[in-house]
Order: sequence, then structure tokens, then C-alpha cells
Amino acid sequence: MNEIIVTKKDVAYYLQKYRKAIQDIFSQVVHLYFDEGKIKFEYSFYSVKYETIKSKINRVRDFNSLIKEGYPESLIKAFAIVELVEFWLYSKKINLSDLERECLFWFYINHDFEYYGKFNKLYKTLSMSEIARKLNIKKSDVRRYIDKAIRKILKYNNE
Repeated sequence: MNEIIVTKKDVAYYLQKYRKAIQDIFSQVVHLYFDEGKIKFEYSFYSVKYETIKSKINRVRDFNSLIKEGYPESLIKAFAIVELVEFWLYSKKINLSDLERECLFWFYINHDFEYYGKFNKLYKTLSMSEIARKLNIKKSDVRRYIDKAIRKILKYNNE
């Protein structure tokens, strides 16, 4: 049986998809922020849909059964991404520190796409220096926390 190896690129990809997945679930722009060791979000309108599907997903691990119940595949994929990233961030098995989580948040998750030219978008996040200032730590520590967090996630996924 061939095992799939998870790479740093894979981890970065899903961390970067987290915000879009949350926005897809709410069908609106969502403001993310980091508070007390956790990612929190604000949105304009309360969504019963989010609470309903979230509770189902917490009980059901077979996403195909949700498709059979009529939930859109795009919504289920968004929830799968959210579940994966939140597991990586908060699982006791991976055991990220608050600083590791926050560095991942500012470097990979809380981003925007900025337009350059007429139609091209560029992924824009805070620089290492900006993150260091925000967290009141050294720039080299930001890189170290990010690398350590990624190593922990990779170790768990590739054991």
C-alpha cells in the first residue's frame, strides 16, 4: 500500500485555503483575527447553515453522506479544509504553542489577494518583520516558530 507523503507545500496550501473556506461557508467576506491562542472570525450575518453543518460534520466523518443529504459539494469541501486546518492548529497530538499558531496565522492564513495590473492577483500577507513587530519578538524567532510548527504538522501527518 502506497502512503501519501504530506509536504511543506501541502501544509502551506491548506493553511492558505482556510480563510477562503470560511468565506465560502458563510457566502460573505469574513474578518479573521487571533485572540487568546485561537483564530476567531466576525461576519455580517449570523448563519444557521454554518452551525447546522458544523454539528453534522463533527458527528459524521463520511463527507459523501452529506452530499447524499443534498449539501453542496463546494460547501462540504470548504468544511473539510476548515476541519483539517483546525485539527492541525489545535490538536493535542500536534501540540502547537500559541506563538506557533499565531505565526502561522499571520504568515499563511490571514491574507488578501492584491491586484497588480488589471486582472492579476498577488498573494499578500504580512512580512516576517511586520509579524515580529506585531508579536514583539525577533524576526528570526518568527521564522523559527513557523518552521517548528510546520515540522510538527509534517511529523504527525507522515508518521
